[in-house]
Amino acid sequence: MNTSFYGCYHVMECIFFMNTITFVKIVAHYIGIKDKLEFLNNTKIHWAGGRTSAPPNRPECGFDGSLCQTISPFLVLTMVLSSFLVVLAIASAFMYRHYKLEAEIASMTWRVMPNEIGHVAQSKFRGSMHSLVRRGSQLAQKKKRVILRILGLVNFSWFSAPKTCDDPSPCESLPLADTVIGRGTQTVFSEDGVSLFDNGRGQMFVSTAVYKGVQVAVRPIDKSRIDLSRPMLLELKRMKDLHHDHVVKFYGACVDPPNCCLLTEYCPKGSLQDILENEQIKLDWMFRYSLMHDLVKGMLFLHQSELKSHGSLKSSNCVVDSRFVLKIADFGLRTLRESSGSLEDCESYAYWKRLLWTAPELLRMERPPPDGTQKGDVFSFAIIVHEIVTRQGPWANQVDPVTLNPLTPKEIVEGVRSGTGLRPTTSDICCDEEVSALMKRCWAEEPADRPDFNTLKATIRKLNK
Repeated sequence: MNTSFYGCYHVMECIFFMNTITFVKIVAHYIGIKDKLEFLNNTKIHWAGGRTSAPPNRPECGFDGSLCQTISPFLVLTMVLSSFLVVLAIASAFMYRHYKLEAEIASMTWRVMPNEIGHVAQSKFRGSMHSLVRRGSQLAQKKKRVILRILGLVNFSWFSAPKTCDDPSPCESLPLADTVIGRGTQTVFSEDGVSLFDNGRGQMFVSTAVYKGVQVAVRPIDKSRIDLSRPMLLELKRMKDLHHDHVVKFYGACVDPPNCCLLTEYCPKGSLQDILENEQIKLDWMFRYSLMHDLVKGMLFLHQSELKSHGSLKSSNCVVDSRFVLKIADFGLRTLRESSGSLEDCESYAYWKRLLWTAPELLRMERPPPDGTQKGDVFSFAIIVHEIVTRQGPWANQVDPVTLNPLTPKEIVEGVRSGTGLRPTTSDICCDEEVSALMKRCWAEEPADRPDFNTLKATIRKLNK
């Protein structure tokens, strides 16, 4: 007969006193038939080493230590040194970049000395100056001085401009250009007829000079003193470092009064506004799409650069070089480009005309950002596209829906600012539906609804095939 044995066991604890076993007491019973360990009431086992629970069945590293991987001191030292060298290399790289930047800022590679700026062949200008001098007898001395100041030649010692023009002889040698003043604007035309910027009071046709063997455009700085602070030096360095096929190259600046000026790339075909409003120039749609594509690529580059935005994008600030490639001008260095004279008359025609390309959210700001915003640039781009399509200037044929009278620039700007949805007319223009839809997306009331130039690049590329 097979029988099973069920044992009964006592669990006993040794009680120590003065490191000597004093007595042994029972703390639990194991009853085999029940297969259960039962502790006596209010009994706790005092485990060795001050533990409150039973030790594990197996040591953490096993009975022979094979379960633990020991790290050699050499390996630990190697890891510590490697980590230190990595941190040191990263810190050194940051320090190198910092000191390199500071050295580049201090070197002022953008700086141009007055004696480095040479004359353009005077024969190019003599006809214009001659005609101006012949009219000199009909102008008061004060008016002649104003014309010289508009051209910025009074402050340009390298042009050797005399203080007065009573004697025609020295005046004929000046590289001076004809001046036309009309309807609230002051526009200076050189013999080349090249416009390079809009100074807010009208489109300016700047003089040209020679710098290091290259013909450059000269833009006077209307300031008696220039504070070369660190932010200004940093911005000048960034301007000097900008290089793109569709952005006007910045050669440098002369900051020595009274010869302060900016030197930029010379584009002989004039501004986009000149080309669009010149009826003698025939523009097919392929060329118009090419102009839009050039503009988008240039703006995308500016938005991805450290400048981040343009802030004054308009057709008069887009120029065309000898290969009919469009380039963007008049960006950055806002404090240098601003006139140091009195504030502009906010009721003048030129003041309101300058705002025709401005986004509604910027018009509503009491103090808009000097360099504008990226979404504001997209709005300005839409107005330029409308100009390219119509070839009749910004906001062409915009009339009052009630009186049918043409809207003035002030009325247009106030309409855009008010948020009533006033936009250039698209119903009577002849263009591709995709172009019309693109304009409407770009001049949307909400900035978030406008596409970025990366999206516009893909859209224009499809049209330009």
